Amino acid sequence: MKYVDVILPLPLPGLFTYSVPEGMEGRVVFGKRLLVPLGRSKKYIGMAVKTHDEKPAFEVKPIEQVLDATPTLLDRQYRLWSWISNYYMSPLGDVYNAAMPAGMKSTEKFKPRMELYVELTSKYRNEASLHVALNMLQRALKQPNSHCESGHRPPRHKKTPRYHYRHRGTLSRQSARYHRI
Repeated sequence: MKYVDVILPLPLPGLFTYSVPEGMEGRVVFGKRLLVPLGRSKKYIGMAVKTHDEKPAFEVKPIEQVLDATPTLLDRQYRLWSWISNYYMSPLGDVYNAAMPAGMKSTEKFKPRMELYVELTSKYRNEASLHVALNMLQRALKQPNSHCESGHRPPRHKKTPRYHYRHRGTLSRQSARYHRI
């Protein structure tokens, strides 16, 4: 049976040893990211550092998945990480956590940042209308719980006018009429 020593992105000293299932033995090499269990229910993305045949004195868990086709950590980088860890007396997991981008060490799916934009129809693309539309959007975004086409509406107050804008679309006619664009 093969075993692999793994760096986890945690502020814990040392490496963690896992067993390599029979079907994955050829794919687990230095520098590849691995999905590994820690504790009863947590899973982390660790970095494979060393493979060996020495059975540890304690019970080990198997790795769950090899995430990369090619290694993402070079030997030079690992030597630098080790030097940083020794020089600054910090765990190797902290260095790994700081050195790797967040998307490469997170077990959750990537969630892109959403942006709201509004496009004016050609009828309203003059300078005066553009200023009115931008002013209207600035005021609308400052309101708590501004709504869009999803159907969620804020509570209506007597003094607050209802602004209509479409998420990733054009200004609605009601809004254009209200602001005389």
